[in-house]
Amino acid sequence: MEVLFEDNYLIAVNKPEGMLVHKTKIAADVKTGFALQTVRNQIGKKVFPVHRLDRPTSGALLFAFDPETANSLMKQFEQKTIRKQYRCIVRGFTEDEGSITEPLIKENGQLQESQTDFKLISHFELPIANSRFQTTRYSTLKVAPKTGRMHQIRRHFAKKRNYLIGDTKYGDLKSNRAFQEYSGINGLMLHAESISFMHPNTLEEISVTAGMPSKFDRLDQLIASIDQ
Repeated sequence: MEVLFEDNYLIAVNKPEGMLVHKTKIAADVKTGFALQTVRNQIGKKVFPVHRLDRPTSGALLFAFDPETANSLMKQFEQKTIRKQYRCIVRGFTEDEGSITEPLIKENGQLQESQTDFKLISHFELPIANSRFQTTRYSTLKVAPKTGRMHQIRRHFAKKRNYLIGDTKYGDLKSNRAFQEYSGINGLMLHAESISFMHPNTLEEISVTAGMPSKFDRLDQLIASIDQ
């Protein structure tokens, strides 16, 4: 796995899509291929999870080498001082920027305060016919979740009907299928592009960036070929 940052206290890696961070009851059928085990075996050290990324989401993921560092970083997440930025593709043309603040419901029915900020990178259209038009509109966004709820980004944009492309849980399956058939690109179009935080031991400001997956590059090339 690609190492983005490493020192005596923590490590940041670029998690590929399709990999769970660690064992979970939600995916009890999965027995191997966890990011935690992969990183531990790769560097020969015990690691402690600090946060997680959804299984279909790729990008920057932090682990600590000791419980004290892990706890300190988790407190930064709780205090909302860690800054995360994602890149995603959604259906439809969004506003230039905005903030989604609709509360999200936990499995126990409890409402959780939630906030997802976003900025538009670009609008584009693909010649994919739908029930109303001969083309389908999409938006490329930078997204900054201010809270850390389960599937927050996917759920928030689903509430706006700007479904994330490739989202099989909250998305539009018909739209996903049409996009995949036209582009040849599979999977969730969501990537944890960067994470910034204060190092709990050195007190330095650390910013880690995870390179974009090749499927985003393939989409950019496809869009460019249509625009020519």
